[in-house]
This record gives sequence, structure tokens and C-alpha cells, in this order.
Amino acid sequence: MATLISAHLEPFGLSSIESQSCGTPVIGIREGGVQETIVNGKTGYVTDRRGEHFLDKIKMTITNQDVMKIASRENTMKYWDWEVTLKPLDKIFYENLRR
Repeated sequence: MATLISAHLEPFGLSSIESQSCGTPVIGIREGGVQETIVNGKTGYVTDRRGEHFLDKIKMTITNQDVMKIASRENTMKYWDWEVTLKPLDKIFYENLRR
């Protein structure tokens, strides 16, 4: 199982993070924010828009699915957890409000 994201210029890639947090590898287009959230070859694959590239990556994901499931979950917990992503942002907001 994998999540396929073919959105054109996805601005952030939240669907990729949500998928990985559930232990599901992601195959996404090399555009926008999706490419920032996938560790290529470890938590899924970043690929070109052409269909044959998607098919190749789907086959590779099926072969490596057990390892990718674990890596996907670990990626979100380490780099995309709310504590990791929002605390620095809250600090910036708080400091700017005090000015």
C-alpha cells in the first residue's frame, strides 16, 4: 500500500505527512511541498509526472514496503510532529507580539 500524490504544485504536502504518520509510504511528484516531506527511497519516492515513472516507484514500494512503513512513521515523528513544527512557530509569533 502507498499514497500516490500527483497534485500539481502542492504548496505544502500535508497529505504526505498524514500518510507517513500512519506508516504508509508516499509516491509524489517532484514539485511543491511534497518533495520536502518524502525521504526519497526511504519513506517513499519523489518522481516525475509521467505514468511509467509512477509505476516503477509503485513496484519498488511494494518490494520495500515493510522497511518503508517503519521509516515513514519515524520520519513524521522526528521531523513533522506538532511539537517539532509548531513550537518554533509559536516562539516567533510570541516574540513578534511583544514588540
